[in-house]
Amino acid sequence: MIIVSVIGVSIYRTAKNRILLRNALRLREIEKAKAEELNHAKLQFFTNITHELLTPLTIISATVDELKTQAPSHNDLYTVMNSNIQRLIRLLQQILEFRKAETGNLKLRVSPGDIAAFVKNAAESFQPLVKKRKIHFSFLCDPESMIGYFDMDKLDKILYNLLSNAAKYNKEDGFIQVSLSYDETDKDFILLKIKDNGKGISKEKQKNLFKRFYEGDYRKFNTIGTGIGLSLTKDLVELHGGTISVESEVDHGTEFMVRIPIERSYYDEEQIDDEAISLMQNPVNYEDTQEDADVETQEVTIKANTILLVEDNGELLHLMTKLLSREYNVFTAQNGKEGIAVLEKEDVDLIVSDVMMPEMDGIEALKKIKALDPGAKIIMCSAMGQQAMVIESIQSGAKDFIVKPFQADRVIEAVQKVVG
Repeated sequence: MIIVSVIGVSIYRTAKNRILLRNALRLREIEKAKAEELNHAKLQFFTNITHELLTPLTIISATVDELKTQAPSHNDLYTVMNSNIQRLIRLLQQILEFRKAETGNLKLRVSPGDIAAFVKNAAESFQPLVKKRKIHFSFLCDPESMIGYFDMDKLDKILYNLLSNAAKYNKEDGFIQVSLSYDETDKDFILLKIKDNGKGISKEKQKNLFKRFYEGDYRKFNTIGTGIGLSLTKDLVELHGGTISVESEVDHGTEFMVRIPIERSYYDEEQIDDEAISLMQNPVNYEDTQEDADVETQEVTIKANTILLVEDNGELLHLMTKLLSREYNVFTAQNGKEGIAVLEKEDVDLIVSDVMMPEMDGIEALKKIKALDPGAKIIMCSAMGQQAMVIESIQSGAKDFIVKPFQADRVIEAVQKVVG
């Protein structure tokens, strides 16, 4: 009887422990699912806000370009405006890149080039910011030229995030040192180091440094952040097949070390672009722009080409019309359906159309226009980060794709390339 009781108690305890363990595991899974759901919600919110900001940012950028023509004497103010526009664009790009990383759509496109010259140029472009904060800046590279394969866009984001952090958490009269060299253990890899003598990071905080939405000490240092910069940086480095590490000591400073391969054989064929297109564009000389009165008097004689602008945002449509009407006759429409109606009545040399519009979007309109007139010349516009739309537009017959937010010179360049 006693033995039976002991066995019964033992079975009961075992069953109870299993139930407790099962409940604990279930609770942990629920908490993990909730955390993932919260992160997804945050990311979706950031993505939605990003797309909502793109059109207003484009309008601001176009307005600044317009002001340059009207009052060129305020160049110092335009420089400040453009600088902050570029900062916003970088932030929006970062959020969209992070979204791609989360969904597994982040792609690498490496091309041959002098990585030393690229890093030097990118690092030195940061000097105005560090000089303003009285931070000493230096760049060391050995050797001075290093030819290899790398993704210019991704490497630029890696540099920007690490340099931005070094500047944010540094002190007045501090220093930032960027160094680039071959990895001593393997010449197929480069070693990029960014060192500062700022406040440093505790061992405890280093554990969470590359985690998504980790906010660090933004408030303490009176700075702002999204909590995705270093997480995205790690994703971009690992996309190259590289590694990133950090060494830091509180009150002594921090050093980030990035190691990535630059030898062609480390990348798949679909990741390689041996004929990379230069992203540099020739700026428009706005000082040569004539007064509105002069443009009006020349309208009949020199405006040989006609453009149809299709854009649902009234303010952006107005600004683009004002920009292009200096050189071209311009018709306007606020969706694809209206645009096709204009084409039925008017002879048009070029159509510049947004993608996301009510009633009939730009992609649908593009396909219908090309079906009616296979020779129609069309340029599409839409938000950055929508590569699928870019591909579909080009495959459907678009001549070019302008990414929002854009500057006036990009629009003019694209139009001139198509119609002259």
